[in-house]
Amino acid sequence: MPSTSARRTRLATAALLVTVLACSTLTAASADEKGDLKNKRGEVSQDINQAEASLDESSERLVNASNAYEAAKVKLGTARDTLATTQGQLQTARAYDETMQARLADAEQDLETAKSALQGGRDRVDDATEKAQQFLIEQASSGDPSLRALSSLLKGETSSSFGVRMDYTSAVNEAQSATLEDLDASEVILQVQRDEVQDARDRVAEERAEAARNLELKKKLELEAKQNEADVEQLVGKTDAARADAEDAKDADLAQLNQLEDERDRIGAMLRKIAERERQEALEEQQQQQQQQQQQQNNGGSNGGSNNGGSNNGGSNNGGGGPSPTFDLDYPIRNTYITSPYGMRFHPILHYYKLHDGTDFGATCGTPVHASEDGTVTSAYYNEGYGNRIIMNHGIHRGVSVATSYNHMTSFSVGVGQHVLKGQVIGYSGTTGYSTGCHMHFMVYVNGATTNPMNWL
Repeated sequence: MPSTSARRTRLATAALLVTVLACSTLTAASADEKGDLKNKRGEVSQDINQAEASLDESSERLVNASNAYEAAKVKLGTARDTLATTQGQLQTARAYDETMQARLADAEQDLETAKSALQGGRDRVDDATEKAQQFLIEQASSGDPSLRALSSLLKGETSSSFGVRMDYTSAVNEAQSATLEDLDASEVILQVQRDEVQDARDRVAEERAEAARNLELKKKLELEAKQNEADVEQLVGKTDAARADAEDAKDADLAQLNQLEDERDRIGAMLRKIAERERQEALEEQQQQQQQQQQQQNNGGSNGGSNNGGSNNGGSNNGGGGPSPTFDLDYPIRNTYITSPYGMRFHPILHYYKLHDGTDFGATCGTPVHASEDGTVTSAYYNEGYGNRIIMNHGIHRGVSVATSYNHMTSFSVGVGQHVLKGQVIGYSGTTGYSTGCHMHFMVYVNGATTNPMNWL
């Protein structure tokens, strides 16, 4: 794309040109003045072509930026879906973590209850053990109750005393059995409680491990959600910035093009005034010639039969009268077809109507390009937008100034200042400049302004 300094230079040149033209005295225009205006018009036209190329380039940038933005919007939707999914998973993880915390609290409560029951069992076992030990001590110190009762009977004690001793012995044995049974039962209960405590401990350990794993998952999901959110924000920022830059570039190029087109219109208006003045001068000259012829006829008297005024010196007007209105241009490409006509088009990206200033003819690269009419090559140069182009001046036809332009050519076969005959090969078609394929972009200028070439072919 042309630099900012280059654009400013072209705009300054165009502005200076307007000042120069405004100061020109149209009433005394000369051939040199007209030539200068045409040269200046060529310079401004070249600036316009460069501006149009810049606009096309910035439009292409805008297309690319818009495509990137659309792609980013798709990615943005995907990222948002991922973020929503992650946030949903995060909510699930948080809910599960709360459930795990509640279950962990229940398990810890069960553990405390089991510990209390275990302590009670231990107390009961300790009490039963103490009683059993006391019973054994008493037995060891007093001897076997049955033997003591038999000894009393042999010593001559009464039967009633013997019965009492036997009852006591039976009671002692029952108490001993109860103590031992209570000890056995306490030990069984203690073992059960120990198993319950161990189960509670195992369950608490498992719940704690599950809660820890879930907590790590939650932390990971939180990090992923934050990263996804950051990626989405960065993506939105980049695409918005790219689209904004492309919009700014397009607006700047469009503004520059509008300014240059205004300059072209001003120059065209001045050229039209000059053309009108030349037409009036030619008409006055023709009238003067007719008056001179009439005067010669009147002064001839008896010599009126002479043929002095019959040479028809005023029959042609090399200054601007030109040929008859039947004048037509030839097609620049032989055996061709129209691929894109002249006219206004709605730009799909810029969203405004833009003039397609010529007619595009289908032609493979390297096809000979023919001059549409006799004329002089006024310009032959490369332009960023129009590529290799030739501009030819054909003079006055149908009462107007006519010029043609041949664009996007591969190469030239004529040069500036060269007089070219109608049908002569002036170059070869191509796709140079801002072009999407081989073709011929043919333009017709009438009094400095573009017109529909098909009206002249």
